[in-house]
Formats: sequence, C-alpha cells, structure tokens
Amino acid sequence: MTAAPKVSVLMITYNHAPFIAEAIESVLMQQTNFDFELVIGEDCSPDNTRELIAQYVAQYPAIVRLLPATKNLGAHRNFEQVYKAAKGDYFAHLEGDDYWTAADKLQVFADHLDANPKHSTVFGDVELIDTDGTLIRDHYFPHDIAPVTTIEELFVADYIPNMAVMYRRNLFGDFPSFITEAKVPMVDWPLHLMNADTGDLAFIDRVFARYRQHDGGIWSGVDLRKKVSAHLNLYQLLNAHFNYRFDRLIKKQIAFNYYWLATEQMKFGERRAAIGNHLRALKTSPFNMPISYGLWARLLARWSFPQLYQRLGGAGDLQPNS
Repeated sequence: MTAAPKVSVLMITYNHAPFIAEAIESVLMQQTNFDFELVIGEDCSPDNTRELIAQYVAQYPAIVRLLPATKNLGAHRNFEQVYKAAKGDYFAHLEGDDYWTAADKLQVFADHLDANPKHSTVFGDVELIDTDGTLIRDHYFPHDIAPVTTIEELFVADYIPNMAVMYRRNLFGDFPSFITEAKVPMVDWPLHLMNADTGDLAFIDRVFARYRQHDGGIWSGVDLRKKVSAHLNLYQLLNAHFNYRFDRLIKKQIAFNYYWLATEQMKFGERRAAIGNHLRALKTSPFNMPISYGLWARLLARWSFPQLYQRLGGAGDLQPNS
C-alpha cells in the first residue's frame, strides 16, 4: 500500500486468541478497488492475542498496524486511541471476536457513501453465533429497519450492529469526557448518535458479518436493573451533550426506562424503589407518555394497593413495550 487508505478498519481486542485470526483474515479477504488499513488496539491481553497479531503485522506490514499499548486501557480508551490513529476517509468497525462473511463488505459500504453525500453512516445486517460458532439467529434486528433513518429513530434504540457499519471520519470534535472516562457502558451507540447528528443513516438489507454472543460477556451477565440504570445515565449525558436539542424525545425514553426499572424492581420485591421510579417516570415526561395513561394508573394502583387491586379484578404482568 503506497497511497493513503480510503478506509480504516478499527479493531479493538482483548483475550481473543481463539478468534483473532478469523477476524483478521476476514479483513484481509476484502476485495476493493481502493487501499484500506487495519488498525488494531490490543489491550495487553494475558493470553497470546498480541503474538498472533504480530504474525500478521510481519506478513502484511502495509495493511495491518498494531498499536503498542504498554498497559491495559479498557475498551473505551482503547477504541479512542485506535480512532485517533486511523488515517482513512471512512471508518469501519470489527472487534477481535467477530468476523466478516462478505468479501465485498468494504467496497459496498464505501460505494454507498461515495454516492450519497447526505448519509453519514451506512450499515448492514449480521448473524448471531455463540462462542463455538453455532448459529443463534440469522439476523440482528428484531423488526424491519427502514432503508434510511435519522438520529430520532436511533435515540429510541441502538439498531446498528457495530461489526457491520461504516461512517465518514471527523464528523464531530473530540470524544466527550463521558465516553473517554467510561461513564457509559458502551462506545458505539453514542458514537453513532454523534455521527447521525450530521447526516442520515442508510441500511443495506444484507448479511455482512457474524457477531459472537458470549454468554459470560461483561454486559450480557449484568443484572437487568443495572443495565436499565446505565441507560438512564447514558440518556441524561446525551441530553446534555446535544444541548437539549432532543429534550422531548430523550425525556420520553428516560421515562420509559424509569418505568422499565420500576417493573424489574417489583420482581425483586423492591416496592418502595419501584414506586419512586414510577413517579419519576410520570414527572419526567408527563405530556409525552411512552405508554398509555391507563397503563400507568393500573401499574401504580397494583403496586401501591396490591390487595385492593386484586379484589377489584386487576391482573396481568404489566411489562413495558419499547
């Protein structure tokens, strides 16, 4: 590779020795009419992930770059250093335990961004597999995704699979401190939101990658109450970051998450905390309800006066529907 790369593939990895070769090979198999690079942030794994990467650096020095971290940075700062080191006009993501299945993935996505200057981001579908590579689900999305969406839809839920995305570089300034200081559980959703604030999101309805879902993963093993609390914190930080331009929309999502948290707390007998979060939901978005007023009233009656609620014939598990 002699020219500056058109696309940079950003890869962070930690303890991925069983998977890293498959991930790297899926990048090297890409067939493009432009140059690309693979920038890897290896976060001082205790296994031999770094040694395996070094073999590819030696074999493909014009494509594969390994950033020489001398101490464990954590996923947030590791990604930030890779992001800052990348040189391409377009950025794509692939973590060290996932891999691409389409040899034209980079070409298709780059062609789309070339042809659609008003789109900040393009993404596709992925298959979900378990640690052993067995197929869990043949698609990522629980429902249909429109060909073009906006930041408003992305605030409701993160529907962009991180291993099947490409976006334009330098669409925003520095990473906000809440990302670099790991005050939120993930980097990708806030990143995609910041990109979406500059242009629409395009979906290509094709499977391009496989996402490895670990049963014992850090996030997958977290209690749902902690996950919802983390989302509440994220929404509040995002609201401030965007200078409250999306306040009404974000508060509706905050109210929904308070409702969801309250529902989970009741399952564990945390009645006082649940009623408090239910009331916080009502206070947060009183004129823009994420669920019907009747459901709010039934839930409050059920939790505040459970015996009376049952005597009057109340029943049913009042679960939130996003």
